[in-house]
Amino acid sequence: MSEATAIGFLAPPLARYISSVLFGDTFSLSAKLASLVSTIGVVLVLLWTRTHDITNTPTPSTLTTATPIQRIAYGAVALLGVCGSASVLIITSKIGKRAHPLIIVNAFASCSTMLSAASFALQPKLQLVMPKTIMEWTSLAFLSIGGFGMVGCALK
Repeated sequence: MSEATAIGFLAPPLARYISSVLFGDTFSLSAKLASLVSTIGVVLVLLWTRTHDITNTPTPSTLTTATPIQRIAYGAVALLGVCGSASVLIITSKIGKRAHPLIIVNAFASCSTMLSAASFALQPKLQLVMPKTIMEWTSLAFLSIGGFGMVGCALK
């Protein structure tokens, strides 16, 4: 899990680099240095998880450890996600002020909803679980209020 999270930090530097190559956007020295620091951080996290055997740490009985093949697959999917995130960052920067930011948010929400519906349809073992405890309902309420509040602020 830490590998996939760390790999996700490669999206902004990748987007900046691709944007500078394809569209001639500026890629200042400070941005290059920040990208280098970010990439070094990702490499350090990946090296740490590789050199420290985290599979032997105690885990709850419901969790299983990943095999090396599964870790490679997770890394490949994470890199695919980095490419997708970099694409979104480039597209968003190119749209700029020509469109309202909520258009992008709504497009993303629509895609997420369709992909989630497809996942539920294609994997019968997945089930939508409603909140049961007061803490779960409270968390859902705060997320909903926060989300709608952000939309309301953006519409002003």
